[in-house]
Amino acid sequence: MLARQYLNGHVQPRNPTVASQLLWSAVEKGSSAAEMDLADLYLHGDGVARNCDQARVLLSAASRKGNVEAMHDLNRTGCR
Repeated sequence: MLARQYLNGHVQPRNPTVASQLLWSAVEKGSSAAEMDLADLYLHGDGVARNCDQARVLLSAASRKGNVEAMHDLNRTGCR
């Protein structure tokens, strides 16, 4: 996934802002992996403004798709 290349900086220079834009495109196509990655960006304010509510929405969507990791992360977001 191109977004992960921007997140990790392996092939492209690290750019979480560009990654977030690419991840939103993948979310719109139903990717629970993209929802997880994007939620992490929102939880940490990495490339996007920190937004715990948006992170929870994304984790909830991934959980509804059966993503077990999202189910666990939803209970441990650390956002209050």
